[in-house]
Amino acid sequence: MRVLVVIALLLVQPAYADEASFVVIVNPKNPATKLDKKTVADGFLKKRTRWGDDKAMQPIDQKRSASVRAEFSKRILDRSVASVRTYWNQIVFSGRGVPPPEADSDEAVITYVANNAGAIGYVASTAKLDGVKVISVK
Repeated sequence: MRVLVVIALLLVQPAYADEASFVVIVNPKNPATKLDKKTVADGFLKKRTRWGDDKAMQPIDQKRSASVRAEFSKRILDRSVASVRTYWNQIVFSGRGVPPPEADSDEAVITYVANNAGAIGYVASTAKLDGVKVISVK
């Protein structure tokens, strides 16, 4: 019986592993409906600073201790939160830029994105998404 339970759990696990625990959001005025992973990563690492319509891209991060940030960093930036912090320390020290602002909660990210036309952020997939638009990231 135990073997069957273990096998059943192993069969179910891949479905959950592929489910996103976060969604990427933009201001509703942003015409984007989908972005590739590289575009999103470049925006958050500020390697890309403008949208296609030349509006300034305004990324907002979650606080460093947020589990949603760890998942976003892993899946989109292909880095750990610590690695992203090291990246930004080098950029700041060399005078080439500053990291995105950090928000304390999903609600704070949603408010920022709703109030800034060029904003892009990410929140837990369970967050109440009033005033923002979810975009697909492939």
